[in-house]
Amino acid sequence: MSGNVRRVLLVLPETRVLESVAVLGLDAWLVWDGRQGPPPHVEPAERQLLGDMDDVGALRTLLVETARAFGITHILYFGDLPGARLAVGLALLELYPGHGRALEGLADPAVLRRVLNQGGVSVVRAVRVSSVVAALSWAEGFPYPFVIKSGAGRGRGEVIRSRSQFDAWARRSPRMPCVLEEHLAGSEVVVETFSHAGMHEVIDVTAVRGKAVEPLIDAPGQVVTARTVVRALLDLVGLEFGFVRTWVVLTPAGPRIAEVEVAGGSVPSAAAYGTGRDVVVDVLGVLAGRPPSGPWLLSR
Repeated sequence: MSGNVRRVLLVLPETRVLESVAVLGLDAWLVWDGRQGPPPHVEPAERQLLGDMDDVGALRTLLVETARAFGITHILYFGDLPGARLAVGLALLELYPGHGRALEGLADPAVLRRVLNQGGVSVVRAVRVSSVVAALSWAEGFPYPFVIKSGAGRGRGEVIRSRSQFDAWARRSPRMPCVLEEHLAGSEVVVETFSHAGMHEVIDVTAVRGKAVEPLIDAPGQVVTARTVVRALLDLVGLEFGFVRTWVVLTPAGPRIAEVEVAGGSVPSAAAYGTGRDVVVDVLGVLAGRPPSGPWLLSR
């Protein structure tokens, strides 16, 4: 689907979202759930659409039909309601079928490792196995600790630190296939990006240190390495649009990607948490051709 790149369909937008849209000169439509109270004011009134956030199927249909009818390129939701997030994701997949392949590459641990290793980016020793017998055989060559990841979706996997722990895992009839991969040791950063037309803008980079939020002394070097490896990953899978959160471990051998969480057109409310940045302004700024600028790194 092709559309006007300055047109955006917003799901349950807060007033500040619409204010940012107006300042940036974007063309907005909105979908509102009447149970949330009166909708923010938008001109003309025909651009205010009603939808049920709990009816994922109907909401997906509304989003797809509206985007097609008005040539809207972007569908965005800033929030955490499961129904709204799912509907936005399904709508984007229907409008852009090829997007599903990129999402698969990010969500499936086996595909992710294969793409990264073949591309020479964030190379990590890993193997996909389809049975417990195969896992037991391959594990003989993995030094402890190592990690086992089962199935697609967010998750760091189970860290196996000893043979007895691995034997206990094998006895549980674990889900197959799974991925065995080396354990990544080092400090960790989270890179939040928003992609638009295949361009990947870094919204935020934070260092994970429990729940503390404080400046990181060696921020410049860590920001450069983490940003570079994440952008390379998104290029490799062919991601065209959407919000992605990537965990990167800064190992002695260089940055290595540990986990990826894909949000598509939904931007979690916790994005850029603790940094003092306004993720709404940053994301919308990308669409308006105004990429975000630093400061880039805090700890959390």
